[in-house]
Amino acid sequence: MPGWTRRHLLQGGGLAQGTGLLRVAAATTTGLPTAGGAPADSAFWRSVAAQYDVTQQVTQLENGNWVMMARPVLAEHQRQQARVNAETSFYARRSFGPDVKRVVEQVAGLIGCGLDEITLTRNATEALLAALRHMAG
Repeated sequence: MPGWTRRHLLQGGGLAQGTGLLRVAAATTTGLPTAGGAPADSAFWRSVAAQYDVTQQVTQLENGNWVMMARPVLAEHQRQQARVNAETSFYARRSFGPDVKRVVEQVAGLIGCGLDEITLTRNATEALLAALRHMAG
């Protein structure tokens, strides 16, 4: 995002602002909302909420087991999963590395950091273990 720094990301609550970065990155192809986002912008947040298929049978108060994907994210996830399922080890040996590198480059560009300043992990536990391994030397 033009004019944003890593400090903006951290000051804005990390993941909350990070989802804004992802929203901007995905907006051109997914139809996700691109304007607004201020805490009091009810119309904007309703447009974000409209991207999710939320059950009315229960109120989810935590993301401890699974995190719900917005419909556009789920559709892309399914498309990519089908690709990996069809290409199997050929994908793993030929395309996985370049795909990961491209994603890291895109995220680094969005948050304005160098490739040597970013590591993407699957979850907080993996990130913590990686940090501890790095600190241990």
